[in-house]
Amino acid sequence: MHLNHVGFLDIPFPFYYVNIVPLVLCVGLIWFYNKGIKNNPNPSYKISRWRKISFHLSIVALFLSLEPPIDLYADDSFIIHQIQHALIRMIFPPLFLLGNPVTPLLRGVPNWAFNKIFNPIMNSRGVNAYYNFITKPLVTVILYMLILYVWQVSFIHNLSVENIYVHQIMHITMIVSSLLFWWLMIDSHPHQSRLHYGLRILFLGLLIFPNTFLGSLITFSGTAFYTAYDPLNSPIPVSLITDQRIGGLILWMSGDMMNVIAAAVIMGVWYNKEEGKSTNI
Repeated sequence: MHLNHVGFLDIPFPFYYVNIVPLVLCVGLIWFYNKGIKNNPNPSYKISRWRKISFHLSIVALFLSLEPPIDLYADDSFIIHQIQHALIRMIFPPLFLLGNPVTPLLRGVPNWAFNKIFNPIMNSRGVNAYYNFITKPLVTVILYMLILYVWQVSFIHNLSVENIYVHQIMHITMIVSSLLFWWLMIDSHPHQSRLHYGLRILFLGLLIFPNTFLGSLITFSGTAFYTAYDPLNSPIPVSLITDQRIGGLILWMSGDMMNVIAAAVIMGVWYNKEEGKSTNI
């Protein structure tokens, strides 16, 4: 799926090219989120300014990851592809959930959409049973890592680079599994995570090991696994093996660092809550 990246007026970076679906999705999320806040002038829980900023930054991250130049050159460079995946898996989901988006988005959609689509879904026994299963901590964490590992298998990964539909499935599964994982780690009002703070920190710490193993395997391998790329046709013209090693390092470091940062933040929140309880005794 390698394209000629010099297009209209010989623009070297394809800002002239837009992915319509991600654009509509991002604009829609911003529109309904802000409309939902305006539609609830006297909420029992007021969303703070920093949470609103977090939500909007998450949409910026999602937009940048799914639009050119990142999305287009991700087909040529494993480095750029891993930057894209870091935005999708590590940046967008936690920022999005920290924005407490559930209530504003549901208040922001048209009444007919809420009554005909969202309300029946939320009250469906089948959907609730599936949700209760998929959000069990072990299931969520295993799914999160399994999705990452499956898409790094060389022949599956190469197929995703060569086939746009497989590539889209890759991104959808990564986004969904990552949102479920961070939903487990973050209390996004009115949602309260099933996990105690200590267990959240434990899971984040344990996940460093499989992420480090996968990242180091890709980084230090002397064999080029991902042969569908053409890094010399990308903005980072390096050899195939160098492209793989730097990309593997990005996967490795972004995953480990985000887990450490998240664990530190959760520990701080846990400490503050315990301090609040002790002062009330």
